[in-house]
Amino acid sequence: MADRIALNRSNSFSRSEASDAGSSSSKWEQDDPVAVSTPVAKPGSPTQLLALALPPSSPPHPIAHTLPTVTGSGPQPGTSNPTVTSRVQPVSRPAVELHAGVLAINVIDYDNTNIRNLLVANPGIHSVLIQPGFVLHSIIDLFGQFATISTLATLKFDFRVNRGNYPEILSDLDMECCNAIGYLLASNSSITKLDFSNQRIFVNLLDNIALGLSRQTTLKVLDLTGERLAPRNLDMNSPKFMGKMGDGIAAILSMGSGLSSLLASHQWIDDEDAMLIAGALKKNTGLTTLVLGNNKLEEKGSRAIFDAIRKNKKTALTKLDLSGCVINGSAAKSLAGLLKKNTSLVDIAIGTVPDTECLKAIYDGLAKNKSLLYLQFSSMPNPDEKFQKIWLQIDAHLKERKIAAAGQPAAMAIANTASSTSATTHTSNPKSDKGPG
Repeated sequence: MADRIALNRSNSFSRSEASDAGSSSSKWEQDDPVAVSTPVAKPGSPTQLLALALPPSSPPHPIAHTLPTVTGSGPQPGTSNPTVTSRVQPVSRPAVELHAGVLAINVIDYDNTNIRNLLVANPGIHSVLIQPGFVLHSIIDLFGQFATISTLATLKFDFRVNRGNYPEILSDLDMECCNAIGYLLASNSSITKLDFSNQRIFVNLLDNIALGLSRQTTLKVLDLTGERLAPRNLDMNSPKFMGKMGDGIAAILSMGSGLSSLLASHQWIDDEDAMLIAGALKKNTGLTTLVLGNNKLEEKGSRAIFDAIRKNKKTALTKLDLSGCVINGSAAKSLAGLLKKNTSLVDIAIGTVPDTECLKAIYDGLAKNKSLLYLQFSSMPNPDEKFQKIWLQIDAHLKERKIAAAGQPAAMAIANTASSTSATTHTSNPKSDKGPG
């Protein structure tokens, strides 16, 4: 791991670092683009809606949309049931859009003069969304400028376009871009969120994020949520996949002392990855939310995660998501041991509990726990009467806790125990959920 990070360090940029500090909350806003014929950026008006078109000398990069068109052979407009056909028509989008401090970059061109001028003229930008259909090397120049924005809090990448039944990813971050992201993190002291959700995540990207976090303390949220819909058609022998994803995540947890949320569901993380992540969890004291749901974790990997959190007496975790993972055998016993010892976890999501014995072990641990309020899981495919009884006991126990935590009379808890269990027992696989409620 250290050798791979050292290699990336040698490839990273050697530019001067920005010292401006500051952060702000961000929220992506959906606005209709407003085309402006002449690209003009007025200083002192960061909230003005501004759309910059590509220079005439640049080749057009339209985004195709399917538009309904009334044909001449059908009834005239205004009559009922017109004949409508669909054809693909190119609809141009502005290269850059800026609204209320949110900068959306739709096209990366060889000459980013317009974008650089826009960044200089609008110092209040707090969120940047990069969503081109392709990435050119000139994007690296922009990272250097992003490093000087003291208000930049959120950086999101979205390279998808809908084609057919699945969204298609048109581009990936190459090695140089990953190095530039590491440099950006190390140079910018205001970024609080990096969002790579629904993108392809490569190990060299994780290494560079870890390298950047060794010098950056403001990043709070790292979203690595994987592809949910698009089929995975990747060359696993590519240099981008050298190393284990668990190794990269472990390095991030070890170096990102300020990181509070790590989201990495749908990333094909297996038991070997989980063992590496568990090694970092034993010492991590800042993470509050860990989402590893819908991966390839089995009994060994789940047990390693539970044991690591139990052994860390200074853990700050309040939410753990292993939804989609079957909790059986030793994994159920390990979860029970975690519940008996841990005092920070409030919300746990797991996958299927396959039998009554495993559910009983989890309930025994819960009975000695003082902090947990939410336990989400799936039942066994055909739960027996004893399983149903334990499930209802868990539900009633958690409802009493939540009511007590809210300061309501304890008597109300008894009156509510017969209500739906959907608030505390949730299935990550509804087809297999045969529980009450």
